[in-house]
Amino acid sequence: MHIAYGRSAGEEIEMPIQDTFWNAYFGAFTDKFGIKWMVNYDYPQQ
Repeated sequence: MHIAYGRSAGEEIEMPIQDTFWNAYFGAFTDKFGIKWMVNYDYPQQ
């Protein structure tokens, strides 16, 4: 799976999106307005 996202001025990536030990993709960033975001994507059940 490939995840791509655009960056805007003032954004700060705190943790790039990557595989985790809980079997998901996870990342965190702060947007240009100072709002912190955490993104978690669980793999589909097989």
